[in-house]
Amino acid sequence: MKQYKNYKEVPDKYKFDLEFILKNKTVEEWLNDFEAYSQKVISQKAKRFQDIENFILYADLRKDFNLYFNQIYNYLSNKNNINLIDVETSKNFALLMTKYNDFIKNLGSEENDFFANIEKINQWKSDKRLKNHWKEIESILQREHHKLDDKIENYISETKKGDVSLYSTFAILRDSETKFKNIVDKNNKNIVLNTSNYLKLLKNKDENIRKQAQRNFLDGYLAHKQTFSSLLEQHLRNKSVLASTRKFNSLVEKEIFEDKIPVDFLNTLFSNVQSNADIYDKFLDLRKKFFKLKYKKNYKPWDSALSLVDVKEKYSIEEAQDLLFKAITPLGEKYLNKVKEAIEEKWVDYIHVENKRGGAYSIGAHYSVDKKYILMNFDGTLNSVATLAHEIGHSMHSWYSDSNQPFELASYPIFLAEIASIFNELMLFDYMYSNTKDKKMKFYLLEKSIQDFMSTVVKQCQWANYEFEIYKNIDNSIPMKTFESFEKVYVSVLQKYTNKKNKEKIGQKSNVYAVMVPHFYYNFYVYKYSVGYIVANIFFQKYKENGINELEKYIQNFLSTGAKDWPLEILKDSGIDLLNTDTIQKAFKLLRDKVKLYENLGKTIFKK
Repeated sequence: MKQYKNYKEVPDKYKFDLEFILKNKTVEEWLNDFEAYSQKVISQKAKRFQDIENFILYADLRKDFNLYFNQIYNYLSNKNNINLIDVETSKNFALLMTKYNDFIKNLGSEENDFFANIEKINQWKSDKRLKNHWKEIESILQREHHKLDDKIENYISETKKGDVSLYSTFAILRDSETKFKNIVDKNNKNIVLNTSNYLKLLKNKDENIRKQAQRNFLDGYLAHKQTFSSLLEQHLRNKSVLASTRKFNSLVEKEIFEDKIPVDFLNTLFSNVQSNADIYDKFLDLRKKFFKLKYKKNYKPWDSALSLVDVKEKYSIEEAQDLLFKAITPLGEKYLNKVKEAIEEKWVDYIHVENKRGGAYSIGAHYSVDKKYILMNFDGTLNSVATLAHEIGHSMHSWYSDSNQPFELASYPIFLAEIASIFNELMLFDYMYSNTKDKKMKFYLLEKSIQDFMSTVVKQCQWANYEFEIYKNIDNSIPMKTFESFEKVYVSVLQKYTNKKNKEKIGQKSNVYAVMVPHFYYNFYVYKYSVGYIVANIFFQKYKENGINELEKYIQNFLSTGAKDWPLEILKDSGIDLLNTDTIQKAFKLLRDKVKLYENLGKTIFKK
């Protein structure tokens, strides 16, 4: 990949076309429009319960504000992310968010007014003019039992800007103030270890460098294990108290309330993933076996990132695009042509330059933004090719949803968000695997696909299961103030996902992940990644077994439905009933088939 000194040097074809959003107006003009949109909403708020006409007018004004905000927010946030030190953009973005926070504060608690007029709402909710608002109304009505006194709700709303963020302290400690011991190479030279080069060092051919990298990295975090533990315990205790105050039976129940997911579903998910521990153990045993045959030594914990085969790992952006087009061709002409249009119309910002945000994403708040923008840091690896397919999956889900649903029912929740992106990755894998005769490439693709399943379904389930258990402990006032208390629960959960005795035990350096995973400070949601991967695998399995008609159903019954119903109902209407235990097990058939192929290929490549 050609390296560019700054963003201006990057060819236009590899950049976002963000100016499209502004529609020939300046940023200043867009920012100045904020007051007009927000004041219309605020001025109508007091009138909205006078009659149903005023209620509808308020909803329409709120929608107009949100459509406006989506556009200027996406322009400024995307522009900021391509150059994090651009003073002008940072200033404008901060100004927008200040205006938005003031607007929310001035708007006050909308729910207080809602419940004060509950009799009117119950009379109006069946009116056809409110058909697009049914989910919002029903969701608020279901929160009535958990509502606090009006004065308390107002206090919470007015003091929100002063909320303490323990995550902020955690992030500073984890990402800035944690220091790692240098690595010493065979020439006695120091290599600085940091979060940016850690994975690269784990791929180094020198085992001593890999060993030091893994140990020094974990030791760096272990030096702060009690501080991490204290921060996490305080964070969870605060959330647990709030859940109890709002009359939820548990913190878990509060966290899954908005998606209408029963707590029993989580137990079903965890037990189903645990029941396939034999295939996870088998894959890891096979990888260790093939590692020993290739490198003539035993596999160690610091060998996890070392490749077993040498394959083509450099792709141009154009090659990645071509692979994507070919992989998604079975999804039909409309889908393919829209993706080609997205590429031609510059939805994607590809190139990494200094001061650009890392990682990749497809934009949120996408309704009214005709281009569903994608940010990448394309590095020419197969992972980047897969990332392009993944993010295009998100953007196409957004495009189909926005094209077929009204604003109020278009924005699908995280529970459904990963399905389309992972489905595209499976399509890419299928195309590449089926169109290569190179055994090593087939083996590489299989290993990557299996590892993706392991890291998304198994690892995320382990973490969610762990969160589930520590939530219960916090709810029940079981002391969780030390690293040792978190580690004990963490290890006990990991042991459920393997059949190997003593594989997971107290004292392993890797147990520090029990207190230093950022996801633990967000809402309870990592299990949704597992669900997304499982559902994507089931959709893909249906396609491979029943043919191309399943892809048409996938587009019509899933991609195009947005959030028109609750997540489990949308999936059920798409032919996937996640409350049926047998459904979840279907995804593991694909995994078992891949591990069998992996075993057979490995035996031909790695001969004794």
